This record gives sequence, structure tokens and C-alpha cells, in this order.
Amino acid sequence: MRPNRLRREGSEYEADMTVLGGLPVTIRFTVSEDDPSVGYRGGVEDWWITHLGGRRLANPAWLQRRIDSTPGEDQRIRVRLEEEEIDTLEWERD
Repeated sequence: MRPNRLRREGSEYEADMTVLGGLPVTIRFTVSEDDPSVGYRGGVEDWWITHLGGRRLANPAWLQRRIDSTPGEDQRIRVRLEEEEIDTLEWERD
């Protein structure tokens, strides 16, 4: 079943999740393509926060600084986004 919190818009995805122990955010991200000829599986290429608690963020730099200063938070976000992206691509192929 396709996760209801992941949306695809062209080559970008958007997912709702929590960061920093519970802040609800919307994250937009891009995914690099697979290259099976060299055994490379694509993953999250870049991500950025667009909304906090359902409201558009005019300047998300303060939140990005907090994420960057929290050990392991960037990796946790990337892993969660990749899990959502993989689930969605598998659903789209079915």
C-alpha cells in the first residue's frame, strides 16, 4: 500500500514526518537514479524543509541549523525518506 504522506511532483518527492523529537514538517527531496550497469542504487540526493506544522516556512534556515547541530538527525531523516521513496516506487510498479 502506498504511504499517504508521500507525494510525487515531477522529479521531486514530498513527505510529512517529524524531526528533532516531534516537530511535524514537510520535506521536499530529490532522488538520484539507479545505475544497474555499475551496481549503484539511487538514494536521496538532496532534501529541504518546506513546511512546519502545515504552515509554509518563509525562512527554514533556523530549523536546518538545529537539525545540522543534532548528531545523527540528518542521517535519520535521509533513511526515513529513502524508506518512503522505495515503498512508493514499489507500489507504483505493482
